Amino acid sequence: MKLRAFYLILLVALCVSLLPGCSAFAGKAAIGVIETSGSDATSQIVLFDKDLNKVSGFPLAEASLNSVFYDPVVNQGILYAIPQGYAQEKEARKVLGISIQDGSVADYSIDQPAMNSAAVSERYIFACNTLNGVSHISRCEKKSNQVISIEEDNSYVSYLLVKDNKLYSFSSSLDGGESWIDCYDFDLNRIFRIETTEYGSGVYRSCVDGDSIYFVSLVSGEGESCGAVFEFNTATGEIKKLDVPDDPIDVELYDGKLYVTHGNMVERSDYSAVTIVNHEGEMGTFHFNHGAVQTVVNEDGVYVLDSRTIYCYSLDGLKQVGEASIDSFWNQHHYISGLFSVAG
Repeated sequence: MKLRAFYLILLVALCVSLLPGCSAFAGKAAIGVIETSGSDATSQIVLFDKDLNKVSGFPLAEASLNSVFYDPVVNQGILYAIPQGYAQEKEARKVLGISIQDGSVADYSIDQPAMNSAAVSERYIFACNTLNGVSHISRCEKKSNQVISIEEDNSYVSYLLVKDNKLYSFSSSLDGGESWIDCYDFDLNRIFRIETTEYGSGVYRSCVDGDSIYFVSLVSGEGESCGAVFEFNTATGEIKKLDVPDDPIDVELYDGKLYVTHGNMVERSDYSAVTIVNHEGEMGTFHFNHGAVQTVVNEDGVYVLDSRTIYCYSLDGLKQVGEASIDSFWNQHHYISGLFSVAG
């Protein structure tokens, strides 16, 4: 109890230290990171300009805010993130809506513990979890906070995505022998299911381009941890594999080009790469002497997160133009759990 009180005092101190930067929220910030801890309810959002100068930030009294496996969701200036709570308890049952403009926070209560993936529409927030062999997909209306949920036995829902007024869930059986994509309407009625066992499982990230959802499977159809990128055409139901180098972990879309990040999500590495694929299928791969866990691409460049360091590369030729280390206010038991573009 005394330890938690101590961290509360630190949180207040951090809040005071960050107050002068509040006026810098609008107009200057290009990217942001989430820093959190599984043992303390002390997290923070830190915002940087395009040149990786820190411009602002604010604290949050939350534990395990976001997971580095998931790209934080930004929609209409709001950052949506799941705080799972203390690592050994995972007691939190909500999704946060955090205004990047002024730092205000809205709590959306969903009575499910250990939620992992969130997706948003203009009206709803969707989230999922798996507990005792049963997966739940929940829908929370933003204005009323009314929640509805559905259940599915013997399944693990790893990822949710909203596209064209439909919800897509990426799932696998608990033994890993099967995988599939479900499509739901916003009342959580299933419209169709696409079997994806041959394409693997472990989907945590995607991007959308017209009718296509590009997603990364971290586990192959044979159960090996090798990774692959696929294009799912939602109009035809066709799925095809993209011919990109090994070990993809992330896929982003910017200006009609795909940016595929290659790296290792589990073990620390001094190697990573980004492959750029244009509409004609032409590719170019750029190699880096550092690891990578997340990537953001916007008009200012390609930003790659490696543990506590952000690297910035130019859109033209991916030349390194910046680097910033992220210092922790607490200096222990804290880690960077998300990198996001302020523009979404």
